[in-house]
Amino acid sequence: MPNSKSARKRMKEAVDKAILAGDSFLANEITANVMVGTTMVIIFAIMILCLLLNEFGVFTADKQIMRIGILAAAFVEVPITIINTKYVGVGKWLKWPLMIDLILVCAIMSATLGHNVTLVMCFPILVSTRYFDEKYTGHVAIITALIFGIATIVCGYFGIMNLNMVHFAKDVTLNISANGSLRDAILAADFDRLAYVKSLFLNEFIPRCFIFLSMSITCRYIAQRGKDMILMEAEKTKKASRIETELDLATKIQTSMLPCIFPAFPEHKDIELHAIYHPAKEVGGDFYDYFVIDPTHVGVVIADVSGKGVGAAVALTLASKKKMHKSKLLAAGV
Repeated sequence: MPNSKSARKRMKEAVDKAILAGDSFLANEITANVMVGTTMVIIFAIMILCLLLNEFGVFTADKQIMRIGILAAAFVEVPITIINTKYVGVGKWLKWPLMIDLILVCAIMSATLGHNVTLVMCFPILVSTRYFDEKYTGHVAIITALIFGIATIVCGYFGIMNLNMVHFAKDVTLNISANGSLRDAILAADFDRLAYVKSLFLNEFIPRCFIFLSMSITCRYIAQRGKDMILMEAEKTKKASRIETELDLATKIQTSMLPCIFPAFPEHKDIELHAIYHPAKEVGGDFYDYFVIDPTHVGVVIADVSGKGVGAAVALTLASKKKMHKSKLLAAGV
């Protein structure tokens, strides 16, 4: 994530450059990459907090396993965070390593803390919608489900136990020592670890996947809707650009039709006439002209049309020019 003024400046420049080039999706991906990297750092910080709580006995995960989990998360998170900080989100290739790293960090957290962090599975799919690419969101959903399936198995062997999934043989007695825990007593009893992992997978992970599937469908819809909105916004920008170009052209055409050389009558030193035209908008329905009728008379014409618009302004100017031409001919006795 951009953690310095220069990095934020480079990111803004990259976004502005993409927008000027008309690539709205690239501009969106840059900011999305930064958001994914920031989310991953936040989740890693939460994992460190969980490690501290586990060290003080608030959580019941195996401390050694918890430490290994933090090291594994740091191993996959730190390098891509450094890369993302260097490139500040710039580069289409960044979105896949960033997302896979986010999925892995979330999966490590799930494998360590088990059912206590059920919602962590939702982070990757929710964050992926920020790219506004329904195919990308669908692929992220599939990868997330596969990796979290593996994480569930790992959690069954090493993570925090879900006692609701534990099954014992008949006549098993749990003996909890004074300084021991229920987990230690379960592990010391006649406990079928494989049966527990199967129960965990079927009764916890599979129902979670059904909910995750419905969420994935919703997220894909959100991503598609976001994509449509970007396309609509890009089309509006193109139309606005075309209108601006046309208005600029109309302004130049209208201005070129108005007299702008002063002094107006260099051959008549006793006549001083100056004019200036500043429309309230790009073009206006205003017109002026002046000409010599005879040695003692000067004709000045000022015209205005209600409303604004290119068509009205140009029509008024052309009509006025035509009438002024006829007036000049009549004044000259032609």
